[in-house]
Amino acid sequence: EGLPKEDSRPQPDLDDVAIPEHSDETSFSQPLTGPTTLDSAPKTPPTSSVNPSANKGAPAASKGKASQRKIAANRRNSQLSTGPKTQQGKKFSSRNATKHGILARDAVIEYGPGRENVEDFERLEAALLEEWQPTSDAQRIRVQELADTMWRLRRVVRHEVGQVVSGTESMVSWKLGMQQRFSRKFRLRDYVRRAIVELRAGKVSPETLEFFKSELHVELFSSNVSQPVTPEERDRVLADLERELQAATVAVEEEDKQAVATAVKMGALPRPEDLDPYVRYERMLQLKRDSLIKELMQMQQKAVHSPQPTHTKQKKTA
Repeated sequence: EGLPKEDSRPQPDLDDVAIPEHSDETSFSQPLTGPTTLDSAPKTPPTSSVNPSANKGAPAASKGKASQRKIAANRRNSQLSTGPKTQQGKKFSSRNATKHGILARDAVIEYGPGRENVEDFERLEAALLEEWQPTSDAQRIRVQELADTMWRLRRVVRHEVGQVVSGTESMVSWKLGMQQRFSRKFRLRDYVRRAIVELRAGKVSPETLEFFKSELHVELFSSNVSQPVTPEERDRVLADLERELQAATVAVEEEDKQAVATAVKMGALPRPEDLDPYVRYERMLQLKRDSLIKELMQMQQKAVHSPQPTHTKQKKTA
């Protein structure tokens, strides 16, 4: 009777009790305050610190909060851009319309015989601003300098055209002048025309008769005199001279065409004394144009790869 009574409650199976894997003597340093049974065991499943994969199903509150902040920051960063879609880009783009005409006052010749069209320059500058979409004052200045350089390159081309036209006209005048002085066909046409005028007036000059005799070996009158003997002879000579004048005129026109074609080929380039400074000036503008394009590309690439502010500051909670 003095022996303690056995506990009639069912005893748990030791195989079903979860024992922490890192239990040691220090795990029982605190005294037990009551019996440990299955009813008093915690309801949450045990976690394992040795095998992290065993805890994948367990929710992590702190990790969930961090991912939400990251998602919100990514959304805000996705709205940042170096292009004109951002507020800063829209700000600079809106200023392009009011600033792009300032340089035109210095770049465009607005008076004199060589006056240029300001609207053409403004269209060029506006097209470059639209193409490059500058997002800073430095980029806009480069675009404006690029427009000025390209405008001056166009002026170089116009200058070349003017030089060629002027040189061609001078060459044509020189060639035709040389023909008037030395071309036998040209002289023949002139003397035939003179003979017709003089014969109709009633008297042919000795100079005209000498030309036909020495140059063409032709006697105008059968009697070898300076005037026609009969009206019939006069009419016959006039008819012959008019046929000769027509043939000489065709020959001179053909010769003039050949002379003009030759002069155009000879004047197709600027004059040698103008060619060297022309080439050096054009090359200088081309190098400046290429340098500005390179600078713009580098500035825009730098802006694209530069870190943008995330603006992930959180509101304070009570």
